[in-house]
Amino acid sequence: MFASKKRSNRKWKQLTSRQHILHLEHLYQSREETIVRDRLSLQHIMERAVRTGQTVHVRLKQLDTVSGSIQAIFHDRGTIELVTSTGMRRMVQSSDVIDIQWTTT
Repeated sequence: MFASKKRSNRKWKQLTSRQHILHLEHLYQSREETIVRDRLSLQHIMERAVRTGQTVHVRLKQLDTVSGSIQAIFHDRGTIELVTSTGMRRMVQSSDVIDIQWTTT
């Protein structure tokens, strides 16, 4: 009796851990890519945008999207200099940036 109880407990743990792993894999695959990006990858994207000078869409925390090019990143102040498509210069805190998307032209 004791051996069968240990065996059933072991099988239950295997089943629940397998189901948990499958559930986590499902959640990972169903997540939106823009939410997955962390600060480090955003930093790399911003640096690439500065080097190439391409036009990007920058989504900010204030629920607005700015279209333009990133001119400079000031690491010591934590700000980014954007030049919008209309030519206006705008300083934005790097912590306010949610997402950066490349525009297809």
